[in-house]
Amino acid sequence: MNIKLLDKGFCISIETGIKDILWNDVKELHAYKKDLLTYDEICIDIVLPESIITITEEIEGWVEFTEKINKVFMVSLYAFIKPS
Repeated sequence: MNIKLLDKGFCISIETGIKDILWNDVKELHAYKKDLLTYDEICIDIVLPESIITITEEIEGWVEFTEKINKVFMVSLYAFIKPS
């Protein structure tokens, strides 16, 4: 899986294929931390009109994507991460 920024959104490759998503189509973002016993994993659920896509910090392009989220939605993503 990987995620790439576009002018007005992002492109994500997932198990079912490649999907271009506009920022305007994002209805909600849910950021949380999973406790996997020996380490934690940060996740984001991207809520779209027709589906929910879950990405983790392991995805290629994570840093650029989360920095862009902070700018587009004018929030600090890490301030809202809830423990699992």
